[in-house]
Amino acid sequence: MERDELRTTLVNHLETLRRNLQVVSMEVLKTKYKKPFDVLRQDICKALPPIPAFWYSMVCGSNTNTLMRPYPILMQL
Repeated sequence: MERDELRTTLVNHLETLRRNLQVVSMEVLKTKYKKPFDVLRQDICKALPPIPAFWYSMVCGSNTNTLMRPYPILMQL
């Protein structure tokens, strides 16, 4: 996938996670909604590996304000 596709995919998955967390807690996601939550986690992880190189090229090659805001919730996944 291209860099823009990966970014769009990751942003979409993270927005889904954000919306889910606005409705229920992380514990509920991990228990009651385990199967769909695991699928979402896997989708996020699939989109993540190429991203650090993308961030590096963005920081080194252009304005750092164009970077996506970090999602601290990823540390809890």
